Amino acid sequence: MLITTRNEHIAVDAHSDCYKLQLLDEDKSWEIFLNKVGSAAATWFLSLKDEKFKEEIVAKCKGLPLAIVVLGGLLSLKDLTSDSWRKVLNSMDWHLSQGPHSCEVQMKHLTCQNGWILRQSMREMLGYGHLDFHKMTNLQALYLRSGDWLKDDNLNLGKLTSLKQLKLREIDPRSLEGLFQSVSQLTGLQNLKLMTNENLSVKEVEYCRTMLLSPIGLKSFSRHNYLCKLFQGVPIQGLPVKTTHYLPNLIQLKLYRTRLEEDPMSVLGRLLNLRSLILLRNSYVGEKMNCPQGGFLVLEFLQMQELRQLEDFSIEETSMPNLKTLQIESCHRITRFPDGLLWLEKLQRLNLY
Repeated sequence: MLITTRNEHIAVDAHSDCYKLQLLDEDKSWEIFLNKVGSAAATWFLSLKDEKFKEEIVAKCKGLPLAIVVLGGLLSLKDLTSDSWRKVLNSMDWHLSQGPHSCEVQMKHLTCQNGWILRQSMREMLGYGHLDFHKMTNLQALYLRSGDWLKDDNLNLGKLTSLKQLKLREIDPRSLEGLFQSVSQLTGLQNLKLMTNENLSVKEVEYCRTMLLSPIGLKSFSRHNYLCKLFQGVPIQGLPVKTTHYLPNLIQLKLYRTRLEEDPMSVLGRLLNLRSLILLRNSYVGEKMNCPQGGFLVLEFLQMQELRQLEDFSIEETSMPNLKTLQIESCHRITRFPDGLLWLEKLQRLNLY
């Protein structure tokens, strides 16, 4: 495995040999830059014979390969005029040349493949200076696996005030309280995905259900006016009856392994902006489901997948008047067409398998 980093401490903590790359000299920097901007731009620039401009570009990159590639890529998209290129150079606040921690200020997306920044390693990375949580003021998207680090007050997710997308997998039920307190502060969120571990004990399931309906649970998210997409993968005891407890502008809702025992449609049907509802495996464990009269007024997409206990699905008149797609997948106990299917006058696609 090869790890590339500008922070020597990461290599030390990985218990591996550290090979230090040297900065590029001016000639090599210029060669890479010309290659990155493309032949047309390189020919145009060389025709200028402006050595001072060349020196300015090379100096801006300070021998850092990444800086050269990024700057070359930016200038390759600009008009072939001196004014256009100088405007880019003059406006750049080149954080990549200011040390290993400066990139955190500009970081907007942090994704960990398969969530492999977790528990102790996450605490080490954020706590020992490898990534400074407090500096990630521009971070807009965070996708990773949850862990005990959520309990650390110094690593409070609520400090990431620019965050718009948050996806956490394998949440430990014991960290839910701290998680919800943090997420309640992220009022700029637009997309939220929460998933617990696959195999929870009965005690853990009951704890999740209690926590979600507590004052610090999902009820506290009613202030999230921009949150329009929610993936809920945490067991829920039941849905709050009052719609004031829900996200006011929720457009898409996905439920997965929530293990609802009561039919959720009478409550969800009153969400005025809901356009897409996806009920995945074990989101509902009851036998009957009914879409009530006058419910789901703007819903356009409904998917039900692997609801293994569901036997009877019915639709009342005036329910889902704008539904265009209905997908019922792997709900093997349903043996006939849904009652009230003919009420769906705008239905364009029906998938049953």
